[in-house]
Amino acid sequence: MFIRRIIILISLFSLVVGLTAGITRAGGFNLLFYINQYHFLIMIGSFLGTLITLERVVTIENKVFHYLPLLNGSSLIFFLLNEPEIANLMLVLGGLILTLIFLYFLFSHNDLVHWLFLLSGIAYTLGMLVFYLDKDLFLSVRLLEMFLLITIIAERLELSKFIGISNFKKYILLLFLILSGFFLKINEIAYGVSIILIALWLMQNDIARINIKKSEPFRFRGIALMFGYFWLLINGLTIVLPKYSTYDLQIHSFFLGFVMNMIFAHTSIILPAVLKVKIKENYFLNYTVLITFQIVLILRFLSTILFGSSFPHLALINAIVLLLFFIVNLFSILSEKIHKSLQSPNF
Repeated sequence: MFIRRIIILISLFSLVVGLTAGITRAGGFNLLFYINQYHFLIMIGSFLGTLITLERVVTIENKVFHYLPLLNGSSLIFFLLNEPEIANLMLVLGGLILTLIFLYFLFSHNDLVHWLFLLSGIAYTLGMLVFYLDKDLFLSVRLLEMFLLITIIAERLELSKFIGISNFKKYILLLFLILSGFFLKINEIAYGVSIILIALWLMQNDIARINIKKSEPFRFRGIALMFGYFWLLINGLTIVLPKYSTYDLQIHSFFLGFVMNMIFAHTSIILPAVLKVKIKENYFLNYTVLITFQIVLILRFLSTILFGSSFPHLALINAIVLLLFFIVNLFSILSEKIHKSLQSPNF
């Protein structure tokens, strides 16, 4: 349990460092300027790579496996020491470990979902390897997008069994995913269209559409997921219609709009499962942060087109709101633990 808490802290510290580097890159202030160009590696590898690896290994009984996420997490140390090559190499090795973990689970569960997880691990490893060998930013970012997209789709399909989605519909989604991978670097328009089709499929068929009509915590998760699918749709449109887009909108409609809303939706599931604690969510605060995040994100993207001087400030606010969500949920966990300890007869 101790090592899980350490890994959670490392991943959250990676989030803080990644956001700080991102704000510096946006012109907000001049902290960690020497690693701002590696902002995307820290956010996707040091933060999300560590968290996703931890989420997978906690279900393995052998405690030795629980230390494996440290490989991704250790990259942050080398980034801070201004050793980006070593940090990047640690992320490549972390990707190989994640891929082997997915392969381990595939042997036990030989199904579509676990094949997708394996593909996501391969995409992660290739994304980190491409940047390490060639510094090809475009291809590296696209591969890391595929890593997160495939991971999220696999997790959504894993939950689809509760609403009985037909195999035909699943194969349609798989076709869209294959097309996005095929057109990754071959044809931008076709790639964007496949992303749009995936977003529309998720909006129509995912369990989020049902959860919105339920009570909490399902309603909150459903709303956060639908926000994420909306931003994925926007991401596809920015690729298909690049003349009406900006670099920030095209990149961060995916990584902030889509991915972070997915994290909002899953945090109340992942943290309790990993830390083996109950969480009593404050839905007023969660909804406040969730809605504020969408508003600031819209203003941020508009600023890149209409009022560029406000962009650094909005990027800073964006990061603060994002951190607030994790602070609120960690506070909820601590409050629950304190409440439980006060009720203990040994207190």
